[in-house]
Amino acid sequence: MGLDDTAVKAGAAIGEDIVEIAREALRNAFLHAGARQIEVRLSCEHAQLLLEVKDDGKGIDDAVLKAGGRKGHWGLPGMQERAARVGGRLTVARRAGGGTTVRLAWPIEGNAAAT
Repeated sequence: MGLDDTAVKAGAAIGEDIVEIAREALRNAFLHAGARQIEVRLSCEHAQLLLEVKDDGKGIDDAVLKAGGRKGHWGLPGMQERAARVGGRLTVARRAGGGTTVRLAWPIEGNAAAT
């Protein structure tokens, strides 16, 4: 797990949502992907708070990505909802060579909650 000090300060403004997005990404990696290794990184880059969760599992199915989630499951839609609520952008992508990357980018600049 990687963490930088600026990210910790900025992340306090949206802490609950960050934790829930990370928790769901980890849960999906364990339950659906068969991941053996998961990397979690929280950092600040280019005036954005970035959360990245990468796994080495089988990779998210293209049909699930296109549909925005699995029928009867609320994990991906819930992560998207939380990201939108804090003004962030969530992307979920299949990694070349296997695995999935979940990435939350939240603009710090001009965001009163971040200071």
